Amino acid sequence: MGQLEEFEQQVKDNPEDVLAHYNLAVTLQGAGREDEAVSEYKRALETDKDGNYLALVHYNLGALYYRNDKLEDAIIEFEQTVQHLPRLRAAENIRLDVLVNAHNSMGMAFLNKTQKAQHYGGEETDLSSAEENFRKALKLDPSHASARKNLENVTKMAEHGWCVADPKTGSVLKFFGGKGD
Repeated sequence: MGQLEEFEQQVKDNPEDVLAHYNLAVTLQGAGREDEAVSEYKRALETDKDGNYLALVHYNLGALYYRNDKLEDAIIEFEQTVQHLPRLRAAENIRLDVLVNAHNSMGMAFLNKTQKAQHYGGEETDLSSAEENFRKALKLDPSHASARKNLENVTKMAEHGWCVADPKTGSVLKFFGGKGD
């Protein structure tokens, strides 16, 4: 029996087990079955009556939404991660890692939302929320390289106007409309 089948059997045997749904969701996501993974993450949220794993489930759901360019949904899930973190049943270093990555990921979602708005027009931009979340991540973990690089990019955006980002990597490709152009 493969890992996927094993977790499917666990869910079948224990439909109210939050970890069974969570493990199945992670496995489905890894197999590229993302719609099914979203459903299992949502079932995990419904079955976590004590709230012990809500932060972890919300984080993974947010990361999945982010990867699929559902930025508003990702932001909501990352906010829920932070809200539910005090109840996460995990070692302190894991709780810290989840919190740091939730702030960095939320910052990236705000940053990408801003870049799209400025590139395509339409909605308001919110660089300050991106910056705030990167700073929170760095305050918690000053050595977090991704948050540091992301904060540098936000600072450059604020100084130079707006930028175009590589949609696959999020890396800044070119700045327009600011000082020095």
